[in-house]
Order: sequence, then structure tokens, then C-alpha cells
Amino acid sequence: MLSGYTYFLIKGSTTQWEMHPDVMQAGLQLHNRLMRQKIKECHGYEVKTEGDAFMVAFAEPLEVSCSLLPICYTSMMLSKSFII
Repeated sequence: MLSGYTYFLIKGSTTQWEMHPDVMQAGLQLHNRLMRQKIKECHGYEVKTEGDAFMVAFAEPLEVSCSLLPICYTSMMLSKSFII
């Protein structure tokens, strides 16, 4: 039985896609890898994805809390030192 779900997305990504499509493409791969790792660590279930958005379900409320630890991608993706 699922007790909670949440959505995750990259804040301001539409503008970033317009301004930096090549960087965002590489960044999206990193984002997806990190998200899936975090979802697994927090015992979540990936319901669906669309673009950079993830819908994730959890069986326990504390697992939702675990998943909400902030990870900032946008500044890293736009850094000149960004490497995949």
C-alpha cells in the first residue's frame, strides 16, 4: 500500500533548455541517474517521468522525507567545470 507520492523537477529548466540545450541534455542524463539512485535509497517507486520531472510513490511517510533532501543541479550544469 502506498502512503505518499511526490513530484520532482528541475526548477527553471524550460529557460535553461532554451538557453543551453547541449548542457541540459548532458545534465538530464546526470539528473536521471542521480534521481534514480536517490529514489532507490529511499525505497521509492518511480511511477513515471516526463522531461526532467519524476513522479515517485512511497510506502512510508519517512521515505518521502528522505527523498526530499535538496539536490541542486542547475548551477552545476551551467558551471564551466561541468563534466560527465
